[in-house]
Amino acid sequence: MPPPLQAGRIVVNVFAHPQDVFFASIHRGPFSAKFDSRFTLVGMTPIKRFLRSVCYQGIPDELRPDPLKQANAHSVPQLVDVDIGKLAEQDRGGALKMQFMTLFTRHPDKTGTPAPAELREAEFEKVRSLYTDGLVRQIWLRGDAGGACMIVEAASIDEVVEKLGALPLVRAGFLQPPMVVPLKFYSGFAARS
Repeated sequence: MPPPLQAGRIVVNVFAHPQDVFFASIHRGPFSAKFDSRFTLVGMTPIKRFLRSVCYQGIPDELRPDPLKQANAHSVPQLVDVDIGKLAEQDRGGALKMQFMTLFTRHPDKTGTPAPAELREAEFEKVRSLYTDGLVRQIWLRGDAGGACMIVEAASIDEVVEKLGALPLVRAGFLQPPMVVPLKFYSGFAARS
């Protein structure tokens, strides 16, 4: 028999909260929910945070929920006999995604010159667009120097260089093109044999 389902709330054909759920919404509450999407309860981010994965291992087909049966009538994506070590996140087009850390620094010639307000606003809009598109996963201002740090996901380093090189502050010379560092899985959390 499948394990019992657990949920904090089940809602049918109504909103549980009078707010639409979409990528741009975050909580307008106290620190840190207001400034850091990892701590908000509003929008798309908390769905990832509270989502509970369920693995059906060795469960006979007749005891599985309909979407998870071998026939897969609902076309639910399934991982069957997957080598986790080779598993990589895939985007809608099927291209493998890698993660990169990018470091932006202020251009030395523009250190004392503030960027015009319209240029900063164009930068904010472009970064929000890259976040919505799934390229930018996290962004932080640097505490050691002027600039920013991003964690991004893309199919190649060339894609990262191209898209981040098009940021308004980079094109206008206020920021230097970013240093891009490919990231690999940390093996310290892997199962020990």
